[in-house]
Amino acid sequence: MFKVVKGMEEQPYHCIHCGSNPMDINGNQQKAIFSEGIDVDWGNSVYTCWDCAELIADLIDREPRASYERVSADNEALRNEIDRLTELLSDAEGDLEKIREGAAARSRVLAKTGSKSPEPE
Repeated sequence: MFKVVKGMEEQPYHCIHCGSNPMDINGNQQKAIFSEGIDVDWGNSVYTCWDCAELIADLIDREPRASYERVSADNEALRNEIDRLTELLSDAEGDLEKIREGAAARSRVLAKTGSKSPEPE
């Protein structure tokens, strides 16, 4: 029924909604939605340009593109922060293990020598 195509190759060669056939900055036709098997005005094809498709999606409460891109960027930043914090946590756990090993070694040395731990000043 609907098919995403590159450019509008059949009559009337433009969007049924806005009448345009958008091009990119290099002069290439942009994506469009072709309504396969449907015709209007006795044989003209039905195309919806990508800009009109975006507008239609926004009208039916799709998350607007700018909002989606902002949320995607925020998500990427949060994932990077999680990776950074995970690395910090791993380093801290390694340091804590060294502290525990040092405390255990100190206790063993003091136990062998019969010494007491010096009192803090």
